[in-house]
Amino acid sequence: MFGFLNTLQTDNTEDVLGRLQRRLPRLLSDATGDTRIDDLPLDSMDVVELLCATEDEFQVGLTIEDYMRARTVLDLLRVIAKRAKKAGHALR
Repeated sequence: MFGFLNTLQTDNTEDVLGRLQRRLPRLLSDATGDTRIDDLPLDSMDVVELLCATEDEFQVGLTIEDYMRARTVLDLLRVIAKRAKKAGHALR
């Protein structure tokens, strides 16, 4: 689904996930890349909080469509990495 991002390095995804977990511990504390989005304890306000935290933390805007297409946390991390790379933002 996300093409060239299959090569996203593990340490980068772990760093991105760790940063989101620190910002949203109630929502993502137990999440891994393999965690299905449907298994996260998210209601509609939590999704908005996740999208806003992503923009604040990484200067990357995710849309609700990005969220809806993601099947796993790793899918979301890949979208964040793709958008950050395109915008010239470092993930670390």
